[in-house]
Amino acid sequence: MIGPRIKVFVLLALVAVVAYEWPVQPTHPKLVLPVQRDLFRGGIPGIVELEPLSLDVAFFDLLHEARIEVRFSGNGRESLRMTAHNRSEHSVVLKVSAGQVFKSRANSVVLLHSYEQKVNPNQTVEQDLQTAALSSGNRVGQAGYTPASPSVARLNPLLSYLKYHQEMTPGAIQTAVLTLTENLPVSAFARFSRPDADLPSLIDTTPFRVDTIDLMEALMALRDIGISDSELAITVDPQLKSEAMIDPLAHALAMQYYKIPFDHEWSYWKNELLQGDPAIRHYALYGIARFFPEIAVQMLPKWARGMNLTPTYRHSAIRALAETGRPEALSVLHQFEFEFGGRGTELGEVAYQAAQYLDARLTQEPRKTAISFHTTKEVLLRSPTVAIGVSAGKESQN
Repeated sequence: MIGPRIKVFVLLALVAVVAYEWPVQPTHPKLVLPVQRDLFRGGIPGIVELEPLSLDVAFFDLLHEARIEVRFSGNGRESLRMTAHNRSEHSVVLKVSAGQVFKSRANSVVLLHSYEQKVNPNQTVEQDLQTAALSSGNRVGQAGYTPASPSVARLNPLLSYLKYHQEMTPGAIQTAVLTLTENLPVSAFARFSRPDADLPSLIDTTPFRVDTIDLMEALMALRDIGISDSELAITVDPQLKSEAMIDPLAHALAMQYYKIPFDHEWSYWKNELLQGDPAIRHYALYGIARFFPEIAVQMLPKWARGMNLTPTYRHSAIRALAETGRPEALSVLHQFEFEFGGRGTELGEVAYQAAQYLDARLTQEPRKTAISFHTTKEVLLRSPTVAIGVSAGKESQN
């Protein structure tokens, strides 16, 4: 039998062997100098090549050791410029991975796409990198940045999504990032007028306000990566839906996001006008004017003359007439200007301004870019045969 001392000795020997053989994991990649190799052609020595050294810019100590100077300058939002100078005798491939965080004092940004840049000996190169702010508190302005080690795991699905959706605008990407990192309400992002615009805010998010179509693109991306609408504060406010449905640029995307079939659009506007949120029901008048102009030209004058309607509805009906883009609406607006007492009255002034707006649209030069709302055969085919009118001061169906 083996004695206790021999057992202990054998056990210690095994531990020593395992400790010797077990590899020690370095805290960062070791610097490996380029390897020289010969190319042979038919057994005859050819050109001598040096394999370039591959370095990740996250490891600043290795860059210094390899005599590579790298500087980063960004605006705290969507852009970051990398300037690299190679003082060594070897070519270097600099790598920076998507998700890499860069910091500058209180600012922090995240890299959206991976990049590789080869730098030859004694060469200086510049590379523009696309980033997004990680905080709505970022101060926008040029400053120096340095890589930071931590990444944001919650952004990984979005970064993977961006690989296959290069069409997303910087505004849409930025909105999606801040929605994931801070879950801000729509008031922090929207450029359209808000009823609470005069309320004080602890953080000025003006640099991160975007067009309505960018908001819709961000919401579509978040839904595609598996984020539930119920998790997002931006989806709570009903004004976003109305604004997106009215906006000609965001309209198609909004119908897709809110799952409104093309042939049910009229039902949507009718329901919004008669049973929608009381604070924004009048928005439906603009939607009808833009996407169902033939009906709007017939129904909006009745709403404008509705004596028992609130001023909000009457004002909106007058302004919406200008959004039809129809010449016949211009004559109605001119008539309203005098019918409502001229520019000396509130309704008369609204009618005058609407007429000026529509007249400018109708007479503008063709060379100027404009969003038109001309009726097409498709619009005629989907136009309902019934309009919404006003009776006894209440909304009713004619």
